[in-house]
Amino acid sequence: MKKQTRPVEVTIPACGVFVLESHHAADFQMEPSRHPFLEIFHVMQGRGTIQIGKHRVACQADDTVIIPPGDEHSIVDDPQDPLSIYGVCIATQLYAWHDAAPQWCKPGLRSVNKLALPGIRDDLRRMLYEQSVPRRGSELTIAGLAIQLLGTLAGDRGPGSLSAPESPSMQGHAQAVAQYIEQLRAHFFDASDIDSAAQQLGISRRRFTELFRQATGQTWLQFLTDQRVQHACHLLKQTDRTVVSIAFECGFEDLSSFYRAFNRRMHVAPNKWRQS
Repeated sequence: MKKQTRPVEVTIPACGVFVLESHHAADFQMEPSRHPFLEIFHVMQGRGTIQIGKHRVACQADDTVIIPPGDEHSIVDDPQDPLSIYGVCIATQLYAWHDAAPQWCKPGLRSVNKLALPGIRDDLRRMLYEQSVPRRGSELTIAGLAIQLLGTLAGDRGPGSLSAPESPSMQGHAQAVAQYIEQLRAHFFDASDIDSAAQQLGISRRRFTELFRQATGQTWLQFLTDQRVQHACHLLKQTDRTVVSIAFECGFEDLSSFYRAFNRRMHVAPNKWRQS
């Protein structure tokens, strides 16, 4: 793996997005720079500080940092644990039409919930792949994934991110699980499994299960399925989408599992519930 001692050179292509991967050497150096495009850095490993104007932003693994167009910035690594980062450089015309852009495109750390992290990393890898092995449609794929990333960062701003408790105290664990539950209400469609959830919070599966049931009165799967069925009811009532598309949107991998879950909770098939 090549270690960088200098920043990666960036040239924005016609699609408006350039993706970079930079694994810093212990002697990495970066002079203060300004760029006419938005930069999003996602830290995979290591520790360091990103100076943005007069602000010093400490960052580590899983952190996402926004650098607005025109802001002077530089990166200083912890020499004992240099940074490995993905960077997405986005031309302003790709998002300038959005009225809220000045509000969410502020410099510094961007709060990202733990449930969204695997998807963000997968999208970054996909963008790198499409950029490295271009084919028909690659530029559209890259631009679409970049806009999706902006949407994720805009929607997850503020005090909503999950982090593992700094101490193994019972109160810290309970608080972490309570935060996770709130995030699960909004991300029920892409939840993975109970083991991943416990691991993300730094809690054993058994302890996570106990705290989850205490907080909700349900198991993780019961709660997750209820959230999905509730959203399915909303879509059945408020839209004319097909049952197949609703099942997919709510996070069910196949139609039969959706029918079973819906029948178990609503005591009627989805189509009959819609008609009633």
